[in-house]
Amino acid sequence: MQLIDQWDLPFKLESEANKWSHWSIPRRLHQMQVKHLIVARANSDKKIDLPITVEITRIHSRQLDYDNYVHACKYIRDKIAEMLIPGKAKGQADADKRITWDYRQEKGKPSSVRIRFLRKLDHTDGMRFHIDSNKICHFEDGTSVDMKQFAA
Repeated sequence: MQLIDQWDLPFKLESEANKWSHWSIPRRLHQMQVKHLIVARANSDKKIDLPITVEITRIHSRQLDYDNYVHACKYIRDKIAEMLIPGKAKGQADADKRITWDYRQEKGKPSSVRIRFLRKLDHTDGMRFHIDSNKICHFEDGTSVDMKQFAA
């Protein structure tokens, strides 16, 4: 996988699945998360094309169980998908098959969230090859390239 971009966000990601609170509390939390995502995107000069794998890593002193962790990521997942695919109905962009979601957790302090955008290497990256004595590169798929054409 090739790293396209990485955003390190300075907020604590907690599960809301088992919490009961006034509606305004999670709303303020989500607004703060969105602000951090918007700033991270604005500070990035990288072009993020689809298809892409989005890796969301929660860094915290203790880990959540998997289903609570995925639930905690839902709002930022929706916002990231909206940034990557503008124009879709709210909450629908994250279902796009061109985005693969990967959830991870690491123990650490201070609490934060790391978003990494990864792309699978295409078929020529990592492909086996050999160069013969005539400077011809032979790939495992049967194609070959005359390397002399690239000489200065």
